[in-house]
Amino acid sequence: ELKRAVEVTLNRSVGTALDAALVNGATGFIGGYETLATASTSLVYTSLVDAISEGVATMQTAGFNPDVVSLNPSDWLSIVVAKGTANDHYLSGNYLGTMPTEMRGLRVVLSPSIDAGKALLLDSTHSELLVANDFSIEVAYAGDDFTKNLCTILGELRVIPTFRTVGSARLI
Repeated sequence: ELKRAVEVTLNRSVGTALDAALVNGATGFIGGYETLATASTSLVYTSLVDAISEGVATMQTAGFNPDVVSLNPSDWLSIVVAKGTANDHYLSGNYLGTMPTEMRGLRVVLSPSIDAGKALLLDSTHSELLVANDFSIEVAYAGDDFTKNLCTILGELRVIPTFRTVGSARLI
């Protein structure tokens, strides 16, 4: 049980670090997708959902086919609990139904590293995340850990983020 608890905790920590690195940048991927994306502010639409739709149209006009939108979980929550004004029904579907994983045909990826009020649109055919080494855990003693009754645990995942084409990502 202890082994599984450590594995789950390390896996979550490594996943959170990977998310932050991909969005905001890290060693070998300076800037992340937010910096590589073309900034876009809608002059017509004030709601995030409508601004995302405008971003899709703009990218399609430029020859891209966006298929992924990354949102902050709080923004996604406000989108899926939005209600109609006439009869107070949920616009995303039945309240007791499955939470949607798509928005207007775009696969939704939730990322706490995306700033609230923003969205990252991506044509995934122009980006790739190669896994160089799968998630691994190593346990060892470092320095005088043994005499202090300590143990060092390392959780690691090695990836190679690839971004091929300027304009294939848009930060709304």
